[in-house]
Amino acid sequence: MPYVTNLLMVFGWGKKKDEKQTMKTAPSEKEIHLSDVKNIIDEITSLREKTLIEESKYFQNKISYQLYELVKIAKKLERDDLNTDDIDKHLKMLVLRGKTQVIDTIKKEADTKFSDLKTIDDVLNFDKKSSQILKKIGDVLGRQTRVIHIFAKKYANKLKFILSNQKSDLDEIKTMLDNYTKMKDNITDVLDDLNKISSLKKFQETSGTKLEQLQDSINAIDKKTEQIEQDIDKLKSSNEYAKFLEIKKQIVDLDSEKRQITHEIDLQFTKISRPLSKYSYITSLEKHQKQLMGKLIDRPFVVLSAENKTDIITILQAARKNVLSSSISVKDPDKTIAQIDETTEMLDSFISKVSEFNTTKGKLEDSLSVFSVRDLNQKESELSKLSDDKQNLESKTHTLEEDISNSKKEIPNVVIEIEIKLKAISSSKYRIV
Repeated sequence: MPYVTNLLMVFGWGKKKDEKQTMKTAPSEKEIHLSDVKNIIDEITSLREKTLIEESKYFQNKISYQLYELVKIAKKLERDDLNTDDIDKHLKMLVLRGKTQVIDTIKKEADTKFSDLKTIDDVLNFDKKSSQILKKIGDVLGRQTRVIHIFAKKYANKLKFILSNQKSDLDEIKTMLDNYTKMKDNITDVLDDLNKISSLKKFQETSGTKLEQLQDSINAIDKKTEQIEQDIDKLKSSNEYAKFLEIKKQIVDLDSEKRQITHEIDLQFTKISRPLSKYSYITSLEKHQKQLMGKLIDRPFVVLSAENKTDIITILQAARKNVLSSSISVKDPDKTIAQIDETTEMLDSFISKVSEFNTTKGKLEDSLSVFSVRDLNQKESELSKLSDDKQNLESKTHTLEEDISNSKKEIPNVVIEIEIKLKAISSSKYRIV
């Protein structure tokens, strides 16, 4: 209420209240359970509210009497001519006008009856109304301070005394209300903390159930993994699988033979790659023959077959003819023609080697059917997926265990906060066990 304080100081009615030092005794410690906290809070709240209301009634009676005294003073002031007959008429007019303002304001504001105090809201309304009354009376006295001090000096001390006491009483009420508000804030915090602990415990309970479910899933995966591993071991220990591996080895061994044949063919076709490349730009061959010629230049092994022999000879002879006619420019035409003829002569040999290789490899690949590799691949794929699923479940389990652990560590800290707040709102020190 800074505005009232300032006005009273202007009028000369503000004074410091003596500070009283009280001896504080150490609060006794009581052991309680977490479930007791709500009842304790309710008891403290009820007691504090009743105490606040009763103490406010005492101050309400004091302030009502102070206002009654102000009205009495106003009535005396109203009958007092303040000895203004001998002063200047203009000054007399100002004095009488100021006197009237003071009297009218006091009568209007102080002549009031307060409602009975039954609830905290009643106390708040009383505090608000009393403060407004004090402010309005203080304002008018502040404006008319010279009139009162010079022409109504005998009333000044009485007014000062009453308003000073009224301000002190209102300060006491505000202090009680402030303390009550702080208590309610602490109670709200305690209730929030209780809800937080309840939520943490609920989280631990539900998370514990989830952990059990996760572990059941992991156990199921382990059991299924063990069964699939046994199935895989059974497949790999069969005679069919042994034969399958032997055939796979034979196929792998064929790679060296293929590399040898490929090298021999590539070496020969490299000799005529330049004229073939140049011929590809001017050829009038059919589309499939052009495509065949491109593969002869890049990868002759894959197209050397009995089916392609006629087209290959056509391509070679066409290239030879263009070299002879100089349609294709080469450094040594005679040598190039000889190399084309040599390649043509070797075609049967190359085709035979490629055919024999493909036949041998084809038979071996057909023999792989002795073992159902599809079953093995499916089992190994299932095993890999189970491993990924288990890792995912273990990661979730680890995260959940950490969250549960952190929640368990957090509860004692919240309990300490509750103990601190209970101590702030109670004369007793509580230890939650």
